[in-house]
Order: sequence, then structure tokens, then C-alpha cells
Amino acid sequence: MKLPFLASCVAAAIVLAATHLVAADQKPPALPPLHVQDGHMVNAEGRPVVLKGTNLGNWLVIETWMLAWSDVPDQHTILETLRSRFGRDEGDRLLSVYRDNYITQRDFDNIKSLGFNLVRLPLGWDNIQTEEAPYGLRPDAFKYIDRAVDMAEKAGMYVILDLHGAPGGQSKEHHTLRGGQNKLWSDPVNQRRTTEIWDALSKRYGGRPSVVAYDLLNEPWGDYQQDLRADMLKITADLYTAIRKNDKQTLILLPGLLNRGIEFYGDPRSRGWVNVGFTEHHYPGLFGDKGGEFAQSRKLDREFPATKAYLSKLKAAYLIGEFNVVNQSNGGDAMMRRYFDAIAANGWMATQWAYKMVKPEAGTGPDHWYLCTNADALPKVSVLTSSKEELEAFFKSMGTMPLVMHEGFRQAITAKVAPPVVFPTRTGFLTTTPTAPVPTGWMLTNVGAAKPAGGLLTAAVGSGQKFSSLSMAGGGDDIWTREDSFLFLSHPVAADFDLTVTANSMQESDQWAKAGLMVRRGTDAHAGHVFVNTFPSGHVALSTRTAAGEVMTEKNDGEAGTFPIRLRLVGHGGSVTASYARGTGPWTELGTRPLPTGSEPLSAGMAVCAHDSSVLNTVQFADFELK
Repeated sequence: MKLPFLASCVAAAIVLAATHLVAADQKPPALPPLHVQDGHMVNAEGRPVVLKGTNLGNWLVIETWMLAWSDVPDQHTILETLRSRFGRDEGDRLLSVYRDNYITQRDFDNIKSLGFNLVRLPLGWDNIQTEEAPYGLRPDAFKYIDRAVDMAEKAGMYVILDLHGAPGGQSKEHHTLRGGQNKLWSDPVNQRRTTEIWDALSKRYGGRPSVVAYDLLNEPWGDYQQDLRADMLKITADLYTAIRKNDKQTLILLPGLLNRGIEFYGDPRSRGWVNVGFTEHHYPGLFGDKGGEFAQSRKLDREFPATKAYLSKLKAAYLIGEFNVVNQSNGGDAMMRRYFDAIAANGWMATQWAYKMVKPEAGTGPDHWYLCTNADALPKVSVLTSSKEELEAFFKSMGTMPLVMHEGFRQAITAKVAPPVVFPTRTGFLTTTPTAPVPTGWMLTNVGAAKPAGGLLTAAVGSGQKFSSLSMAGGGDDIWTREDSFLFLSHPVAADFDLTVTANSMQESDQWAKAGLMVRRGTDAHAGHVFVNTFPSGHVALSTRTAAGEVMTEKNDGEAGTFPIRLRLVGHGGSVTASYARGTGPWTELGTRPLPTGSEPLSAGMAVCAHDSSVLNTVQFADFELK
């Protein structure tokens, strides 16, 4: 393969914004130190500083989709392929050539031209540690991190260090360096190595004003079904101790867990943790969530205020470390400006995903993950088949190839007046309690004094313990953690029972609205239960609170689907088995859980939760039977 574009790339290399040009040998200017005050970043005079920017993704942790390399799954495969084809030393050198060129000073200047003053720097363990035991520091452990911080300072920008790929992997995702692993949580050696990485980073960068925060662990999702709260608390305590031994001041950011948020940490100060905040990622309308502007309205107008209220109580800082609406159908560039403005108004930090992507086709497109990309078409190269010379030339070209910024985003983010965003009006949700009669022998309870108080929308068709149709409209904040708030239509049961229902339809009062079957020890808000439910997305979950006041655990099926969805709970021999089926398909077993302990009598039936205290969520049930 020939690369005729290289000469023109060198000759025509452009810097789209050179607002902070500093000679390479000039010492970067010191940035004003920042600190957290009442949950906000402030300067030495106590004035708030809005920190907003982007992620330097695909640089020190390669994500192959950001190179349009569909023939290799992850960075581990890239490196091992280079080593097997060209030898270990040459393979390692080629990866260094890539890192030498993918991000350079002009990229920081481009980012600065958008009015940004912050970058989040994703790191892999391999940047810092050797591959073999005893896993000491690499001789060049800080080479690229130092370079990134220096370049950021030259551009007048702050940096958040993000451990994107921990030893062994904190999830099965490819962006942990190697997909399919998830070995951090089960391996004490990997946990020790992670602690040693943060020990080294905090020794090196503690006290450097431009490094404003340590993002402990990117997206600790596990196998997507694990309840990692206890594990996360343990490893966080170890990482906190290692960092604070060297660095008393830099903000430490605790990551939210998948579907479990940040509240499980409690108040960090109660654990003796100081100068600690939180970080989460938000991608409404993507990854199985129903798209469109309603998803954005839900996030901005309802979930953000709830998050702000929680953080305000703790006076804790907050970083939205990744977000992007991506598609024009989700609101596009105007919606991204709306996000940046809303995050700033709450006093939070923001880093969009991601700054740059390199792909064969030239220029930007309407639906994009990137702010910057290659201006010219590029030849397709492959680590599997391209020659060493072709790969090296391609990697070197990344530092000089003409770039183009996404002008729609630039215009939206830099406009003095934000482009208008009009959210659709939510209609069709009840706010007053329906009053259809409760079937004889059944009890209707707004558990946890759920608001608005829910009720039956239509009279049940059927009698006894079998109904062909039934509509419920439930309110309440959630069925989660240690306390619930929802509508429960229940009937006394013994330990052995068989409960089935079909959910024909469900409103989307919130993406975490819930409807399904529950067996429960009484109707107290803290009561133990086993609950199989669906969400508006069609995902199905099995959750359990083993005893009153305990923290719930949840197993999600991981797949969105369409209604109708059949649900089943079968109690036998002191345990409960949950299953679901889509349409007329076969039953899929979610798992078996013990009946909740306690002295309260058991009851079972249908539960509905709006996950929104302003409206009721209507669910159409059919073919309900309790045997």
C-alpha cells in the first residue's frame, strides 16, 4: 500500500486554532490552583471556575472503533499482533510512534478554541506498570502523562487523570485495554496493582495545580449483573489511603456504578474521606434507551435536579466525565450546548466524549462522537496485513494530517446566545389518583406513602385470583436500595405459590420506571421482597431485598425488548424462581432467590413505580393468575 498523502499532510498541516503558541523549550506557565468549596471548583479568591472540555480518548487507551478498525477488537490484540508480526521490540516501538503522534500540541489548541479549559486523560495500566510480576513502574511510566500535562498547561487547560483500564479489567469492555476479562474484582493482585498505580500517580502529580482531579476507575461495570457496591467501597478505601499518603489536596472522584448510581457511597465525610466528589457518565437516548428529545428532557429537567439536591446535601463536587447525544434525532449540536450550559449552571465539571476520531472517509458527518477528525480521505491500513513501513507511516501522519473541526458543534458551543432547544410536552400522564374498585380479597397499598398516590385505572376483569385484564397507575420514587415507594396490589400467600402476568404496555414516566410481580414481607417501605419487573425499554430485572432494611441486589437480563412481556414468580421450598418471556416465546429463567426473612406475613401481586414523584405511570396488565 502506498501513502501518497503523507507529503501533502506535512506540507499542508493545519492548526485550526493557535491561541496559545508556546515554544517547545519554554516552560509551561503555572495555572492558578483550584480547590473545592461547597461542592464547586473555585480559585484562590473563592470565585467559582467553570471547568468544561472533552476526553482525549483513543490516545493512551486505543478504542479500535475510533480508528474504524473492525478487524481487531481491542488494544491488547493490536499490540500482540504487532509483536507477533514484527518482534516484541518493534511492536512496542510502533505503539510508541502512534502515541507520539495521535495527540500533539495543536490538538490542545483546537480544544482551547472551543472555549474549553479541561481535558480528561484516559490512561491504561500499561502506561505505568510493567507487564510481568512484580509489576513495577515502567522506565517511561510518566512519559506521555507528563507530555499531556505540559501541553495542557501551554494551552491554559486543566487535566483530570482517568484510570480507564485497570489491571485485569474492571469490566468486560474493550476500552479496559482487553475485552472479556473483568478480573479486577476477583483478583487481589490486580487490586494491589491498581492501588500501586494511584500511589505512583499521586506521588508524581500531587501538588501540580493543572491536575485538578483523580478519576479513580472508569465505568466499573463488572459483568453488567454483579452487585459491586461492597467491592467498590473496599477498593475505594484502599485507593483513597494510597493517594492521601502522598497528596492531601487533589480532588478524588468516586465513580457511579451501572444502574446503582453514587448514593451507595453515603457521605464520604462519614468515612473520613475529605475532598472527595463523584463522577458519572450520561448517554440518554443511546445504548438501548429510547432516543429522541424526551430522553434529554428526562435527564436535564428531572434527573439533574435530583442529582443536584443530593450533591448539595453533601457539598460534594461532581464530574460528568462522559456524555454525548451523538445523533441529530437526539437534539444534535444545540442539545450538546444545552448540556454544557446546564452542567455549568449546577456548578459541575463536564468532559464530552470525545475530542478526535480518525476514519477512512474525509470530514465530519451529522451524527458524530467526535469534535475533530481527518479533513482528507485516508487509506485503510490494518495491523493484520499492512507492512511495518505502511503502519509506521500512517501512525506518523496522525501528527500532521489536516484536521477539521465539527463546525456545527463549534457554532453551537461558542455562540453568545445558545441555540434554542424546545422539549416536547409530556402528555398522557395522570396526576390524580384513579378510583376503580379493588377486587375482593385484595389489598391496594401506596407503599412508602408513594406520591402521587396511585390506584386502579379500570376495574379488574375476572375474580378471585385470576384476571384477564387490569390497569394500574402507580407513582412513587423507586423500588431500590433500602426503602421503596410504589403502588402494590397484593394478596396473602403461603411459601408455595405460582404467580404469572403479562405486561401489555407501560408508560415511560422515567427510564427506570418499573412494573412487575412481587412477593413481599408486609407493606412497610423497608420490607424484604423478591421482585421481577420490566422497564419501559423492555429490559427485565430480578431484584431482592433479603430482609427488612437490607440493601437490594439486582440482576438485569441485559437486553431491551418490546411488549408484551410475560413475568413469573414461583415460590417453593423457601425460595422463589423468577422467569420472563417475550411475546409467545419460551420462558427464560432469571434466577432463584430465597424468600425474604422476617415475621411479617407474605403477600404477592403486582407492583408499579413511576420513578417520578410528579406523575403516575400507567401499566396495562393481562392474564394475571395466582395459584
